[in-house]
Amino acid sequence: MSSIDTLKAAQELEKAGLPKPLAEAISRIVNDLGWADLVTKDHLDVRLLQHTLATIAAFAMIAGMFKLFS
Repeated sequence: MSSIDTLKAAQELEKAGLPKPLAEAISRIVNDLGWADLVTKDHLDVRLLQHTLATIAAFAMIAGMFKLFS
């Protein structure tokens, strides 16, 4: 995920009535929160699908082992 437009964010905060130094500080803090650790819904959906398929494969393997040894 890319960084936010800190200038635009600070300008919006200023329009809302915050003093410029506070608006700029808030914009920097929000930008530095670790956006790289966030995921999109699409990315999460893909990872959940991968996990589901891996779980199904594991159950199929276990079922096959029971059939083989029974």
